[in-house]
Amino acid sequence: MTDKYAVKGLKKLFGLTKTKIRLAREAGTIQVKPKPLPLVEVLSGVRINSVDDAEARLHELKSQIDYESPGSVSSTVLELMDIIEGVKHQFEPKKLCVLVDEKTLEEIEGKAAEGSKINILLMEEEAREGVNLYVGYDPPKNVIHYGRVPTTLAHYIAYAFDSEKLSQDTRLINTDITIGHKTLILNAIYFAIKQYCGGENERSHVL
Repeated sequence: MTDKYAVKGLKKLFGLTKTKIRLAREAGTIQVKPKPLPLVEVLSGVRINSVDDAEARLHELKSQIDYESPGSVSSTVLELMDIIEGVKHQFEPKKLCVLVDEKTLEEIEGKAAEGSKINILLMEEEAREGVNLYVGYDPPKNVIHYGRVPTTLAHYIAYAFDSEKLSQDTRLINTDITIGHKTLILNAIYFAIKQYCGGENERSHVL
């Protein structure tokens, strides 16, 4: 069963995606970055190379969404996150983009291969044992500050889905996500990523 707050958050995420596409057009953005958008392609097989493609996919997702299906809600949230991140590169301030580089991602991957648990902290102030990826404005100690806005996690999920050390068949291995400060959009992103947490012998649960 889909969490009602995740559904409300997804509806707000649809609106935010529409806004970001409008801002991208106003900034003269033609192509998405990276192209094609990796999460959209992995989850649906659709290749998004341009802002026009992104807008068309947004309309498709709105027409196809099944709010009663956790799987439909979760994959839609991830695709919208990918679209938002993909269209904002010309107008969004750098401080609101991903804060880590490829080298850091490789280090995270290496620690995961050694058995470290990956903890995704959505504005959660308490670091846990393992590798802590923090999203929010004021990171606690002993974390990797991944981004200030939650949609930046689209980059990590895409990287993880492409790594045999971090995922298996779009399931995030030895990974958990916790949420601190709650907003509707944060709830939707938490719900969605939680669906993809858990390796072969680790089942996820829904809040």
